[in-house]
Order: sequence, then structure tokens, then C-alpha cells
Amino acid sequence: MILTNTVIPFNTRFGLYKAIDMVCEAGFRSVDIDLCDLDSPLLQRDNAEAIAEVKRRLETYGAVAHQAHAPFPIGKDAYRIPEENIDELLRRSLEVAGALGIAQVIFHPIRIYDSTMAERIAVNREILAPYGEYAKKCGTHIAVENLFCQHKENRAKLTANACSTGEELAATVDALGEGFVACLDVGHAGLAGQSAAEMIRTLGKKRLHALHVHDNNYMEDQHKVPYHGKMDWESIIDALAEIGYDDSFTFEAIPSYTHKLPEPLCRSFLCDLYNVGMDFIKRIEEKKKEYGTL
Repeated sequence: MILTNTVIPFNTRFGLYKAIDMVCEAGFRSVDIDLCDLDSPLLQRDNAEAIAEVKRRLETYGAVAHQAHAPFPIGKDAYRIPEENIDELLRRSLEVAGALGIAQVIFHPIRIYDSTMAERIAVNREILAPYGEYAKKCGTHIAVENLFCQHKENRAKLTANACSTGEELAATVDALGEGFVACLDVGHAGLAGQSAAEMIRTLGKKRLHALHVHDNNYMEDQHKVPYHGKMDWESIIDALAEIGYDDSFTFEAIPSYTHKLPEPLCRSFLCDLYNVGMDFIKRIEEKKKEYGTL
């Protein structure tokens, strides 16, 4: 299932509804609804009309909303303390997911400076577990994403932190229990010092239910289109085929040059992105035959 986040044609530039149209007109039949945009009509208290309009547009194209990305706290004590309204926003994102039939909502784990893996897992279990219960009531799941962290004293340097390794992401999802799965951001994997292929094999098919796909130079979170950076896509394709991965494949490829592209070129960009995704899927399926994981 190939998706792209609705931020690709820029909610703030074209608006949520036109963004959905542009994604679907490029060939995508499944979308990731961007709820990181706090101005999204879907995140407002009075959102019934927005939910109905999103459903209507998706139905027009025979498309579905398979995944959403929840808001996340920014900049407070290295993510240790959620912002004042984050609880309300997270719960609303789960309610929106339930209303739209979204299978999984991406949550960022809590990052803590000067911490051990055990400490981070304990904190994330304490903070995230209640949302798992609420997700169940709403009819959806939570996918926990692997992150990296800026160095405490040198922000230009990136280091491992919450769920940055396959072992920690797996242990966190296991500790959280039913209703939680893993989302592997392949770009974050490279930045945190462990390859995406290693993490895929560690997580395995049972835990891994979402991918965020983009490229970088192993130094910055650039969100480039695959093959425009330094990541080893052959190893990623091989690892996905080896575990028999068959869930969502979501592009988060937002290169800076697209911000100024005229609308027709934004549409062409989305078509090209869709073709990259189709090629990935084709090659993964061919590799599965070799591994016997179809």
C-alpha cells in the first residue's frame, strides 16, 4: 500500500482538501492525513464538516485514509514534558482516525537527555499507554516512530535517543502491548547510527506496520526523494522482502525545492513520487519470491 503524507502538496499552501485531490490525482489511492498541522480543520473542536468533506473527496477517487500523523510536543525539555494542550490534540487525532477509518496513527515517543534505554522505555510506557486504551475505543492503533536527538550541547550533532535502535523500538512496542505497533522512519534510522535494514530485521513483520520513506546524507533530516541522498535502498528493499513486509509504505519526501514549485510542477512531482513507490513495491515483491515470504 503506497501512501504519501498530505503535507507533500503543503496543507498551508493549497489547503487540506486540495492536497487530498492532488495526491489522489497523482495515482495514490491511500493517504496519510497530516495532523501535525495544528490549523487543520480536522483538529478543531467543531470538525464534523471537515471529516465529512475528507470522506467525500476520498470516496470520489476510490481512495482511503490509511494512516495519520499525530501532533507532537516541540522544544520543551527535550520532549520530556508535553505542551499544555498536547493531550487534547492527541486524543482528538485518535477520534479523527476512528471517524475516517484510519488503521494507525503515528505517535512520537518522548525523548530524554542523559537517559538509559530502560528509563526511556519506562517513561514512554507511562505516558503513551493510556492513549492505547483510547485508540482502541476509537477503533484505531498507535504506531510508535523511531527518532533521533540533537546533542544537548552541540545541536548540529545528532545522536540516538528514544527508539533510535531496532532493539529499543521493539522493546518499547512490546512494553506498550496490544494496540501498539512500530513505525520505522528509514531516514531517522540512518541519522541515529543504525541502518534501516538492521532495524527492519530486528522489528520483524509482527511489529513493523508502517514505514516513513525519504532519503538524506546521513547527517541531516533532509526528507529527500529516494535516490537523491546516500541511503542504501537495495539493502532496505532486501530486508523488507526478507521479513515479508506487506503494510503501508508512506513517503515523507519533502525536499525544500518543492516549496516554490508552481502548482503544475507540484503535481508532476507527486506523479514521479508515485512511480518511485510503485517501483519499490514491484522490486520488494520480486525479492519476496526469492525469500519465499510472499
